[in-house]
Amino acid sequence: MIVCDVTRFEALCANGGRNAVGEAVTLYGGSLLAEIAIQEEAWTEWLGSERARLEGLALDVMVKLGELELQASFSEKALAAANKAIAINNLREDAHRLAIRALASAGRRADALSATSILPPF
Repeated sequence: MIVCDVTRFEALCANGGRNAVGEAVTLYGGSLLAEIAIQEEAWTEWLGSERARLEGLALDVMVKLGELELQASFSEKALAAANKAIAINNLREDAHRLAIRALASAGRRADALSATSILPPF
């Protein structure tokens, strides 16, 4: 039997439950086939689009996990999920907003206020 972590990751993301998204976040190991370099145009196009798609899924599920943790009053876990997403893509505004809300929820209002300075104006 062949097991593929990508299909497992996609199934966990689709499940949407707190345990499933937590497992998906743990399973995501970074860029797909990062150690493979094949100089074939079709391969590089496919790999680039798959890497972008899977990274987007990972970021979405990290933010979702953070939201679920925040709803369950686990501010520090929510902040950890937000920071993980921000580390991968610093331009994810939803992850920054989640981090700010998690900081405020944890009673770290000064940190939350200083984090708002990195957000673009509305």
